[in-house]
Amino acid sequence: MRKPIGITYPLRILTETPEEAEVFSAMEQSYVRKEIIRNPSKEAKLVAEVAILSELVRVLSDRVTELEAKYETTSTN
Repeated sequence: MRKPIGITYPLRILTETPEEAEVFSAMEQSYVRKEIIRNPSKEAKLVAEVAILSELVRVLSDRVTELEAKYETTSTN
């Protein structure tokens, strides 16, 4: 006799109405989104880090341009 290995799966009610199916689907998607936010994947963390670093580079680049322009105007006076 085989022993259960502890795998579970959600049971879908075969007689559910379309409205019940829609509500269940929305709840399931909401749960998945919350789990992704609570425990982001390594890839999601890296994408977020790259986005932050890209924005920092853009801001610093703008600041360097400002300082270079300021330096050029003060050195020509």
